[in-house]
Amino acid sequence: MRPSIIEQTICQHIQKLNTIFIFPTQTAADLWADRATLVSQASAVAMERFIAWDQFKSTSIRSTQQTKNAIPSALRTVFASQVTRENAEKPFLKILISQQFAHQSSGFTSWISDLLPSLDMWKKRFEKSGLSPDDEDEDLLALHKRYTEFLNKNNLFEPAWEMPPFKDDGNTYILFFPEILMDYLEYKPILESAKSIELIHLPQEHEEVSVQKYANARIEIHQLAAAISQLHEEGVNWNDIAVDVPDLETYAPYIERDFTLHEIPFVRRNGKALSQTLAGSFFTACRDCVQENFSYESIHKLLTNTSLPWSNTNAIQGLIQFGKENNCICSYQTEEEMLDPWEQAFKNPVKPLSDEAIKNLYHSLKKTASAMVNAKSFSSIRKNYFDFRDKFFNMNQCDPASDKIISRCISELRTLIDLENDYPDCTIPSPYSFFTEYLTTKMYVPQETKCGVQILPYRVAACAPFACHCIIDASQKSLSLIYRQLGFLADTKRESLGITQDIDVSDLYIQLYQINSLHKVLFSVSAKTFDSYALEHSYFSLTQENIIDDVISQEKQAIQNIEKNLPLKKITAGTKDSFTAWKETQANTTTENQNTIDSLIQKIEEHAYKNGKLRISQTTLKDYFTCKRLWLLKNNLKVSEAVDEAQLTDPFAYGRILHEILHQVLLKLKKENLPFKTENGELPHQYEQILQESTDTALKQFEASALAKETLLNKRDGFYNEIKNALASLCSKLKGYSVLETEKELTYEPEDKNYFFTGTIDCLVRNDTDGELLLIDFKSSEAAVPKNKYAEDNDIPDFQMPMYRFLLEHDSNARTVNECVFFCLNKAEVKGIVGTKLISSRSKHFIKDFQETQKRFEQLAEQFASEVTRRPFVLEKVSSDWNTCASCTYKAVCRRTFVVAKKED
Repeated sequence: MRPSIIEQTICQHIQKLNTIFIFPTQTAADLWADRATLVSQASAVAMERFIAWDQFKSTSIRSTQQTKNAIPSALRTVFASQVTRENAEKPFLKILISQQFAHQSSGFTSWISDLLPSLDMWKKRFEKSGLSPDDEDEDLLALHKRYTEFLNKNNLFEPAWEMPPFKDDGNTYILFFPEILMDYLEYKPILESAKSIELIHLPQEHEEVSVQKYANARIEIHQLAAAISQLHEEGVNWNDIAVDVPDLETYAPYIERDFTLHEIPFVRRNGKALSQTLAGSFFTACRDCVQENFSYESIHKLLTNTSLPWSNTNAIQGLIQFGKENNCICSYQTEEEMLDPWEQAFKNPVKPLSDEAIKNLYHSLKKTASAMVNAKSFSSIRKNYFDFRDKFFNMNQCDPASDKIISRCISELRTLIDLENDYPDCTIPSPYSFFTEYLTTKMYVPQETKCGVQILPYRVAACAPFACHCIIDASQKSLSLIYRQLGFLADTKRESLGITQDIDVSDLYIQLYQINSLHKVLFSVSAKTFDSYALEHSYFSLTQENIIDDVISQEKQAIQNIEKNLPLKKITAGTKDSFTAWKETQANTTTENQNTIDSLIQKIEEHAYKNGKLRISQTTLKDYFTCKRLWLLKNNLKVSEAVDEAQLTDPFAYGRILHEILHQVLLKLKKENLPFKTENGELPHQYEQILQESTDTALKQFEASALAKETLLNKRDGFYNEIKNALASLCSKLKGYSVLETEKELTYEPEDKNYFFTGTIDCLVRNDTDGELLLIDFKSSEAAVPKNKYAEDNDIPDFQMPMYRFLLEHDSNARTVNECVFFCLNKAEVKGIVGTKLISSRSKHFIKDFQETQKRFEQLAEQFASEVTRRPFVLEKVSSDWNTCASCTYKAVCRRTFVVAKKED
C-alpha cells in the first residue's frame, strides 16, 4: 500500500508528545488514531492528540473575554424562540418574518437560530459597504442588537463573533487540509500567523481520476459488491474498505441487500436524529397525542411502537381495536362543547367493552401524557417522564438499543435542565415542544461492535485511512459541495456586500478520497439513478462500463444450466439455506398435504354448508367463477385485510342507509296498499311524509359509533334528497304498479340434491292491470351495475338476476318474472336486463333472449355444487387473467401473479 500524506506526517511527528493532529471530522481523527499504532513506531497513542477542527476552535482559539462563557447551541435556540414569541405578540420584523405571517413566527425559530452566528460577519460587511439600510437590514440590525444584549445580560459570548489571536500553549498543531473547511477563510490569518500551527495542504499536482459509468443504479450497486468481493480475494481486509454514499438514506437498503447476497460483512456508520429513531420518536408521539386531543392515529402511532417496552400489551391491543370499531378518529365540536370520541364510545360502544383495563389504560395514558407534555419546566418534564415509565413500561424487557437511545434523550433533557437552572430568566412558552425540537438536532450514532466494510455518508471519512474508498453515485449533482457565505441573503444582497463568488470544494473532496485510499480508489456513477437521470462529475475522466462476472451471476448461470456442468466457485449461503429449507418441506409432504386438505374441507363444511347442505348464492357463484382461490380465501378461510386505521364511517354505510331508507318506504307502500304514482310530476305529499319518516327510522336504527352517527345525521338531508329524487323517478316510471315484496329472502331446495339456493331480492312489483311481475335490484351508483349481463357475450355471466328469477319460479308461491331491471339511485335511472315495458321496446333483450343466460346460470350452479362437494376436494388449476389478479384484494396473500421489473435498457 502507498503511504498517504497524513500517514507520512504522523510517522514523522508521533514521537513528539506535544504534537496534536487536527482533522476535518472526528471520524477521521478517531480512525487515524487507531491506525497510528500500526504504521508508526508508537505502541500506544493518546486520543487527545487526534482531534477535530471544531474541537480545536473551541479549546485552542479562545476568546479574549476570558470571564465569559461560550453560548451553548440550545441557549441560542432559546433566544430565537423568545424573539419569535415577541414578534408574534407585537411584530417588529418586516422582512425576515413577513408581518402577514407574524402570528406563525414560532415556525421560524430554527432558521433564526441558525443565522445568529453569521450576524456579526454580516454587520461588519454592511458597515464597511456604506450602504443605506433597507427593511431587511433594519431587521438584521435589530436582531443583532437584541442578541448582543442577551449575550451581555447572561455573561456569554458568541464564538463565531470572536476573532482573537491564537494563544501559544506549548503544543505544536498540525492541521490537515484546511482548504476544505467551511470557515477556513475567516481563520486563515490567525492560522498562518501562528508559529506553532503547521498547515498541510492538498498537493498542487494530482493524478487524473476515472469513474466507471453504468446503465442504472441497480447494476452499479451489484457491481460495487462484485468489486469489493474481488478486492477481498486480492487480500484486502473487509475492515479496510469504505463505501462512501452521497444519498445514504436512498441507497443503503439496496447496498445492504447486495452485500448480504454476496456474503460481504458490513457496518453502517451514519447517525440519525434522536427524534427519528424508533425509541426516540416516543417523545414526539406523546406530544402529538396531546396536541391532537388523543386522536386514533396519534394513539395508534404511540402504542404500536414496538421498540418501547410496553407492560400491558393486551390492554393496548384492546384499546386499538376498540378505537377502530368505534371510529374514534378525533375530537369534534358540538354547539355546546368539544367531545372526546373515546369517552363517547365508552358510554355507548358499538360492541360491549371486553375488559375494563382498556378504559383504565386510556384514562391513565391521557392523564400521564398530558402532565408530561404540558409541563412548565424541563425538570418537570423529567419527573413526569419517569412517572410515565413506571406506569407503562417494563424496563426489564427493554431492548438494549432502545434503552441506550432513551437514556441519551434523557441525558439531553438533563442538559436543558442545567441551562434552565443556570439561566432562570431564559424562559420559553412550551418547554416540551422545545425539547422535542431539540432532539431533532441531536444526532445518534450507535456503537457497532461487529467488523466489516464501512458504509459511510459522503465527505465524513474523506480523510480517513482505508485501503480502498468506493464512492458510488458520483454524479455532478451528488458530489457538488459549495459553501455560501451569508447564505440567508439574496444573491444581489451578497454581491453588494462584496461576496461575488461561492467556495466550491467539490474537486478538493474528490482529490482527498484519491490520496487517502492507500490501495486504490473506486468511483462509479449510473446514468439512471433511483429517482432521476445523472451525469458524471466534470472532474472525472470517463471509462467504459466494466462488468465483473461475480459469484452471484456464476451461481445463477450454473443452476439454470445445470445440465452443462458449468464451473462454480461456491454456493452462497442464501442458496444453501433456501435449498435446505425446501428439502425439509419435502420430508413429510404427503402427510402435511393430507392434513392441509382435511383442514380445508373442514373450513368449507363450516362456512359453505348449512344443515348439511351446500349453500348456493349469487355472491358465492360470482366469487367462485371469478377465481376459486378468491372463493376459498374470502368465503371459507375468512381471510380479511388488516386495517390499522379508524374510519369515520363504514365505506359501505352510505349505500346501506340508502337501501334501508328505500326499504322502509316500500314497506309502508305495501302495508298501506299504495301504488306508485306522481302528482304533476312530483311525489304526492303523503309519499313525502312517508319518506321523511323512513329516513329518520333508517338513521335511528343504523348501528354506529357516536361520532359516525353524528356524521351520518349531518348528512340526513342529503340522504332524503337523493332517495326523494330516485323515488319520484321510480313512481313516474312505475305508474300502475304496486309493491309485492321488498327485501324478501327466498330459498329453494331441489329434491335429492345435497345443496340449496338462497338469495334476497330488493323489490318485486306487480302491474295492477295485467298482473305481470317486475323485479328491481337497487344499485347505489352506475358503477355497481354488472357489465357481464348476458351469456351470449360472456362465458360467465352475472348471476344476480338469473338467480333471483330462478328462486321466484321455484318458490312455494311460484311466480314468473317477465321483466328485470337495475335501478341506479344516484342517477335515478333504469338499467335494463330483460323486458318490454319499463325498458325501451327497441331493446333486443326480451324474456326469450334471457333463457340462454338463465340456462348458463343453472349449468354453472350445478358445476359449482359438483366440484365443491367432490371428495377428496381438489382445487383445480386456476387460469385467471392478469387484470383479475391485479385488482384482487387477496393478491398479496395468494401470490399467484407476480409483477417483475421490466428489463432495464
